[in-house]
Amino acid sequence: MAHGERLAAVQTRLAELKLEVLDDGAGAAELFEAMLARDPSDDEARARYISLSTSLNRHQEAARFLTRAAHRARQEEAKAR
Repeated sequence: MAHGERLAAVQTRLAELKLEVLDDGAGAAELFEAMLARDPSDDEARARYISLSTSLNRHQEAARFLTRAAHRARQEEAKAR
């Protein structure tokens, strides 16, 4: 397992613990944001982030974050060419 995959797995587990054990949805959302900032193509993290943001009624914040993440991903893709 590559370092990035291992880090994503650990952050996912931490987010689950924050949500399920500590009832800290905002903290879990922050971890998913960190994961998506590192890898905006992570479909699982994005889906969980959207679901969590919806349950926290943070629609606008999530839309802004995801828009910025998509923009950064496009910029990085353009640089790679």
